[in-house]
Amino acid sequence: MPRVLCGQAQGRGGSYGRKEDAERLGFRKEVACTLWDVVAKFKKRADDAQAEFLGAIELRNEIFEEEQALLSEKEDWAREHAVLIREKEEVQRETSMRVKDNTMLFCVFLCMLAVMVAVLVGVILKK
Repeated sequence: MPRVLCGQAQGRGGSYGRKEDAERLGFRKEVACTLWDVVAKFKKRADDAQAEFLGAIELRNEIFEEEQALLSEKEDWAREHAVLIREKEEVQRETSMRVKDNTMLFCVFLCMLAVMVAVLVGVILKK
């Protein structure tokens, strides 16, 4: 059985039925427009929410990439720190060895000076 459209009267005759049908048709059109407005409003909200969600995902990805870059930089700094510590220890060892060598040379110099003084005193006293 076909559905009766808004503009069709259901067996009523006369102008009264047509006026009533016209009022119903106007009301139905108004309700349909209102419903479409509500649907459009919620569709806009959904689109805005989706855009915000995609923006949040993009922001999260940017933060993740920045975090990865910072972690990589931190690892580079840690490697460079380890290299600098090794170089510092090598310099300290080398300096320590040089100080020992210089101390030993100074002792040898003093001993040779003492021997020369002893020989000189021995020569002077022998005469």
